Amino acid sequence: MGEKQEYTAIDIARFVCAFLVVSIHTEVFCDNIWLDRALGLFTRIPVPFFFTASGFFLFLAAGRNTTFQRIKKYLIRIFLLYGLWSVIYLPFFINNLLSENISGSVLLYILKSVFWTGVSSHLWFLPAIVIAVLITRLFYLFLSPKKTIIVASAFLLFGTVFSTYSSVINSLIGNNLFLDSFLDTVGTRNGLFYGFFYVAMGGLIASDKSTRGIKYHSLMFAVSFAVLITETAVAVLYLHVSNTIMWFATPFVVYHLYILLTKVKPPLKIVFAQQLRHMSSLIYTSQFVWIYLLTIIGFNRYGVMIFIGASVLASAFSLVFLQLSKKITWLRFWY
Repeated sequence: MGEKQEYTAIDIARFVCAFLVVSIHTEVFCDNIWLDRALGLFTRIPVPFFFTASGFFLFLAAGRNTTFQRIKKYLIRIFLLYGLWSVIYLPFFINNLLSENISGSVLLYILKSVFWTGVSSHLWFLPAIVIAVLITRLFYLFLSPKKTIIVASAFLLFGTVFSTYSSVINSLIGNNLFLDSFLDTVGTRNGLFYGFFYVAMGGLIASDKSTRGIKYHSLMFAVSFAVLITETAVAVLYLHVSNTIMWFATPFVVYHLYILLTKVKPPLKIVFAQQLRHMSSLIYTSQFVWIYLLTIIGFNRYGVMIFIGASVLASAFSLVFLQLSKKITWLRFWY
């Protein structure tokens, strides 16, 4: 039995997560602060979930002994996917480049965008996957998945502290010129301080399968989510943090959710699960094409209407694209 037959619930979850990412970029409830904050609890899950799924399926068969040949094949696919979609977004990137007031070297800005932060803001995930997978596999040369996740936790801790809680840290220790310069250059939303942990966690889940049942992981997911609610409430309402991407509770939420989904067997045919998986990739990568086009024809940049419009267009596009790829095989490189 193959991976796709065993883990169809994960494909469903990926499909839902793709729309949650669209909701992030369209700020669907921007006119209602409480609905926006409530949705924000759920939108912290998709990107860590995507990282975890990548690590899980990549290391599922052989764990830390996964060959570099397999890693190479996977990374070439990611590079090709990123390159193709970067070409699509290049006109938007050039337009932003010409309209923005860039401080410092334009060449360095372009190089950083292409190789680190993404030609389009949402494409940062693809270079991050490359970095995270490489780091995880390199640590597997010397450490077990359990020890690797300990090392990765330190990187995630750094990323969380100096992103979400940076204002708190600055009030305690003051500004540090070297650290500020480093964070301005490298950032925390990347494969090193964000993706590494979740890819390693996916590898850990794949190699150290939980013997606990559905009830246990359902309970722990609920508890972890309650902790996430508490953390965000304290951080936003009392500490007044402005960056809300990374939270201490998120790893526990994603960990128990992911394991729970590996144990659930929804009555979904494999062919449909596979279609949802490919659609989620196309919805994620194409979303800003539809967001940009809708704003050009007069939609407000944020809100319910542009979320619905972008979601419908991305879904229709992905369905048509998948049908075409059955006859034009090279189109499969796009997802």
